[in-house]
Amino acid sequence: VYTYEHHCVWAIPAVVVSLLALIEGRISRWWAAPLGIAIAAWSFEILDLRSMWVSARGTPPLHLVVQELKFAALLVFLTITAIVGGRYDASSQRADNVEATAG
Repeated sequence: VYTYEHHCVWAIPAVVVSLLALIEGRISRWWAAPLGIAIAAWSFEILDLRSMWVSARGTPPLHLVVQELKFAALLVFLTITAIVGGRYDASSQRADNVEATAG
């Protein structure tokens, strides 16, 4: 289930982009709670999550949530970076740069 753990290091740029987007106001403050929870879940050691998963095994909804916690965190990072990337207008950026260098 957790074989992708060592690949989570590739989420670092998405975490940085998400945090900067929140700080700079590029995304709604509503994203602060999901982002904070996602960063906390993403930062957990896999052994800690595994022990939580084993202790929650008797509670089906809870053990499923714990099992997929890191995946859910990655989905939050993906969603935020997609929102930020979708709002980026490269054509207006180029026009601003041309005017700045021409003036």
